[in-house]
Amino acid sequence: MLCEGHLVRILPRLPSQRHRLHLSTLHKSWGVQIDIKKTPNHLVTMKPEKKVFRASLLSISTIITMNTLGSYVSAMEAGMACPDWPLCPFPETLPVLLEFAHRVWGLAVIGSVAYLAYVVRGLRGLALYRPARLIAYFSLLLLSIQVGLGAIVVFTYLMPELVALHQLIAQTLLSLQAVIAGLSWTTSILRREEPQPVQQSGPASA
Repeated sequence: MLCEGHLVRILPRLPSQRHRLHLSTLHKSWGVQIDIKKTPNHLVTMKPEKKVFRASLLSISTIITMNTLGSYVSAMEAGMACPDWPLCPFPETLPVLLEFAHRVWGLAVIGSVAYLAYVVRGLRGLALYRPARLIAYFSLLLLSIQVGLGAIVVFTYLMPELVALHQLIAQTLLSLQAVIAGLSWTTSILRREEPQPVQQSGPASA
């Protein structure tokens, strides 16, 4: 069984471009089976939709953690433990520590959502690219609004309407990341089920 890694190493060593073209043509016409498991790791690249799926899982996990911290902060009535924004006094008490952790974890959320928007760029040419790109960029816009709204919530001393809006945006962000995960997962399944070309054991007879 010919390994793709072997073919990649052999082609540059052939004496001329014509030889390399012949070997590449034979490889395609014979339908030689490629054994990815035997291909060196640095020659195997992950499919773009799988990268997007993993990045979306990362952003989902960070947002879930953020929402959990926010709910716990509210339950502990620690929303005003830090009178200023974005900094907090030294976390001497549990409420201050919770509110400080809630704000610091926001950096992880920003990083994960921005990373997802960056990874989505690798989907060019796939049907998933356009909707995933729109959702990822809209998520960045919502996240910027969420950060500013968090500051306003503190300055308005936890106005109930603003707190509710803050929670709504958080849940919307989580839902958007889940949509991207679902799109990438569906695309991966559909590509896996695409009919494969018939493989032959030798060159086709005339």
